[in-house]
Amino acid sequence: MIKNQDVILVIVGIDERDQYSNNLVKMAKKALGKRFRGFGLQPFEKVPEFLAIADVVVIPQKRGYATIGQVPAKVFDAMAMAKPIIATDVSDLPEILKGCGWIVESENPGQLAQIIQYALDNPEEAAEIGRKAREKCIKEYSWNAIEKILVNIFRKYESL
Repeated sequence: MIKNQDVILVIVGIDERDQYSNNLVKMAKKALGKRFRGFGLQPFEKVPEFLAIADVVVIPQKRGYATIGQVPAKVFDAMAMAKPIIATDVSDLPEILKGCGWIVESENPGQLAQIIQYALDNPEEAAEIGRKAREKCIKEYSWNAIEKILVNIFRKYESL
């Protein structure tokens, strides 16, 4: 839906053994041609490299049993790297990205395309959203933040 020829869709983590992934790649190549780059499964250490090249990180999820009860860890990777994030309104993503990301309706590609284009057209605002995401990540989701919470929980059960 985004016609700008400078915009490239990069999907990382394509499992070539998975039929859904293969279908997605075929559709993307057909629709986007050279504007699509697909990468297979990657080791965790390469995540920062892929995130570094992104102008915006998009985390689209369909609402379903497999997605309602889980949060994709990649949201925290993107937050930690101060990337502007667009995600769907599935699981806890709206709460996690409140004030520091864009949330779109699940399975609404038009809205998703509109927000991607908005983020690309407004790089200063997107950078500010990314900075806010990093600040929130450090404050609420970093090891140091989680450690304080967990230590307090464990202390409650120490004497049992």
